[in-house]
Amino acid sequence: MEPFLVRLAHAILAEHGTALREVAVVLPSERAGLHLRHALARAAGAPLWSPELLTLATCTQRISGHRPLPMEELLFEAYEAYREVSAGEAQPLTEFLQWAPTALNDMSEADAHLVPLDGFYRDLRSWEELEWSFNEDPLSPGQQRMVRYWAMKGRLHAALNTRLQARSLGTNGLVERIAAEQDTALPWRTLWFAGLNALTPAQERILDRARRQGIARFAWDADTYYLTDHAQEAGLHLRKAIGRFGPGMIPPVDGIRSGQLKVETVGTPNEAAQAWCAARLLVEAAPDERRATAVVLANGNLLGPVLEALPTDLGAINVTMGSPVSNLPAGALLEALLELHAGARPDKGYFHRDVERLLRHPFLQQGSTAHATRELLADVARSQRTFVPVARLGTFADALPEPFGQHARQVFTSVTNAAHDLPERTNALLSWARLLVQHDAFSTEQLYQASLALQRFQPLLATYHPDLDPSAYGRIHQRLLRTAEVGLFGEPLQGVQVMGLLETRALDHRRIVVLGAQEGDLPSGGNDRSFIPFELRRAYAMPLRDSTDAVQAYNFMRMLHGAELLVLVHPEGDASKGRSRYILQLEHELAHRVPVSFTARQARIPVPVRATASVLVAKDEAVLARLRALLQKGLTPSQLGEWLTCPLDFHLRRVLGVKETDEVAARIAANVLGEGLHTTVENLYRPWLGSSLRADDLREAATRVPAALRTTLASVVAPEVMEAGQPLLQLEMAAQAAQRFLRKEAELVEGGADIVPSALELDLNGEVPRASAALGTPVHLRGRLDRVDVRDGRVHILDLKTGRVNDAELTVHEPTLAAFNGGKRYAAQLLTYAWLYLNKHPEVEAVRAGLLPLQRPSASGGVYLRVDGSDRIGREMMPAIEAFFQDVARTMLDPGIPVQHDPKSRFCRFCVA
Repeated sequence: MEPFLVRLAHAILAEHGTALREVAVVLPSERAGLHLRHALARAAGAPLWSPELLTLATCTQRISGHRPLPMEELLFEAYEAYREVSAGEAQPLTEFLQWAPTALNDMSEADAHLVPLDGFYRDLRSWEELEWSFNEDPLSPGQQRMVRYWAMKGRLHAALNTRLQARSLGTNGLVERIAAEQDTALPWRTLWFAGLNALTPAQERILDRARRQGIARFAWDADTYYLTDHAQEAGLHLRKAIGRFGPGMIPPVDGIRSGQLKVETVGTPNEAAQAWCAARLLVEAAPDERRATAVVLANGNLLGPVLEALPTDLGAINVTMGSPVSNLPAGALLEALLELHAGARPDKGYFHRDVERLLRHPFLQQGSTAHATRELLADVARSQRTFVPVARLGTFADALPEPFGQHARQVFTSVTNAAHDLPERTNALLSWARLLVQHDAFSTEQLYQASLALQRFQPLLATYHPDLDPSAYGRIHQRLLRTAEVGLFGEPLQGVQVMGLLETRALDHRRIVVLGAQEGDLPSGGNDRSFIPFELRRAYAMPLRDSTDAVQAYNFMRMLHGAELLVLVHPEGDASKGRSRYILQLEHELAHRVPVSFTARQARIPVPVRATASVLVAKDEAVLARLRALLQKGLTPSQLGEWLTCPLDFHLRRVLGVKETDEVAARIAANVLGEGLHTTVENLYRPWLGSSLRADDLREAATRVPAALRTTLASVVAPEVMEAGQPLLQLEMAAQAAQRFLRKEAELVEGGADIVPSALELDLNGEVPRASAALGTPVHLRGRLDRVDVRDGRVHILDLKTGRVNDAELTVHEPTLAAFNGGKRYAAQLLTYAWLYLNKHPEVEAVRAGLLPLQRPSASGGVYLRVDGSDRIGREMMPAIEAFFQDVARTMLDPGIPVQHDPKSRFCRFCVA
């Protein structure tokens, strides 16, 4: 079966010969025009004058004398018209931009469908012929707003069309309406309409006009399988067109029924794996098969992964689709700049996360500015301030070599809420980045295309003088970046062809690999947003969902015309919406009617088996020396808990000295808040040392907690950080937890408990003599105890905890190393405090050691360590406890036991299992 464009070329040459100068052909895409030229040249076998090749959009522009205005400029024109019709009540541009794109699409659609605007925009309450909710009385507030909006939209539509037509401009729909309403002679001797589908009423009127003038020729691109079967939605629009304009010059083919199509469905683990699946299929194909293959991307976001997956030695590749700058690193760079200024405050500077996001961009993390950039980021992290002052950024700019310093000063100039100077700042950032990446052609091209987009924006600002804030500026600029593309070059007539679904119209490929064959991509979920009420759409025969579905069904079925192999690749897993309905249609319908071969398989990317052994660190003399120094200085309860949880994490933190990166967060760090809360509670209890607590004093102290906590944190957290957002919420929650704890303790006192605080923040230390003697090196323990109480005559050792406490973690059968492994770190810490206290106070026979969890006011009496079922830690247990510490020290210092990750530890800070 000959391809459609080859048959079209023969039909054109049969009627006109090579005299094609006054002939025009309207095709569904420019790509189809390129293939038609090639087909004409081969069929003619000699040089010839090419016919004029058009799309429906360029055809209507030629006829109307108007050109469609790009959306970014159309938005400004629409806002000017909106202010004209709003009688001084126009919304700010920022709010207008939120609904204007949808409204403009509605207007364009209404014009393309030749809707009479006066009747269309009449009062929604006056549609007596429609049975709908606007006939009811009274209307809801939402309906009343819709009535007012609809009236305004009618005035806006008329005013905008008037403004545009005065400059020979229009929306796409308005250009079609103007072309359809003209009745002058068309400027061609013959006008072919080939491969078209789903015509708008305006386009149909143009075709009627060409037919009346006797110059129209029609060539429908159809297969009888879906054309003659009225149950097939793919043929819906073609059946209407043929009924109106006739069967055309090229009869439909019967390729789907008569061909030998082989269909494969391939499930992949995730979205990105589809690209690697396509690459594998191409690598395994023979060279002649590869040259006949088209990779169709139902999901355009797969272009990047596909280009990465394709091997460099694959041969000729042509990519029709460009990569939008907004999806590339240059787009992320400019987005970071816009976020930086949108979140800035004139009195405070720039939000720290926006500064970090911009300066951590890969384009700026290289070259001669990298060192100064890293120093600034480290300083921002150390300062723990939510906003970075402009003066600090000025100091950073002064430290950069020129011209980078000048660019940085322009980027981080004084904060303003206006957007008039954002183009200058954007240019400065692009220049800064371009100098750093000039060795990288792809990065340079991205920045160049971004610069071109900015150049398109600046005349708009100069023409319309809009009152933009950074948010509105960013919204329009991002729209421009989506239209700017980094072009990818190749030979459209040779090698593997990578294209979008719409580019396949009128083309015939023997082998097709479709990526994104899942619901939501194939067919596309689409953007059904519209402010036109459903009932009005139906009354004016405007497209509904079934019409859109029919168009997409045709585009899919059209691919099958000349195909011998169709591979439909779709992702699986929780994020997938399931296989495309077209796969199900082929399986349950086509397979029963035509000789089609179906196979289904799963693509699994082989994953190398990871070794089960984690990192093993041998204890050489340097490691042992560091461990001996730690033991000699004194092992703290926290360090002991870290070692019991995971020896490797302890090694990295305490032996090698690895530290966590200081990061400024939009919240107060948990350790900072915890230490502040500890200090606040300590200061409240200090006046009561040696005296029995009184309920009234505790309740009065609870009222002072918020102010006291804020004062304590002010030394480490900037005051403005605590004024709003998550820090304020954290502050209030922590203060409320402490207040509830104090009030609950007041209830205990009222209930008869005698609580006498005897020490706060008590420093304890002591040597473990048995361990020191056995190991030949001093072994000490040390720690700071939060609180010691005498409660009802018994000594209580208490450690305040701001986090959660699991009672089960405080229960062990015996004081041995094996008993404290596996989530018993808090139990080991309390046992250490108890041993240190008993060692320092020989007059005390026994203690209770427990935690005071501030998040659990009901446990204000304490949650206590229990050994062998008892919460009494008596002096008779001291030898067994010393043996436990000796075992710990021996294991630490044993060179035959390597340091490794404990697989039971799931939340190590540094090591990776």
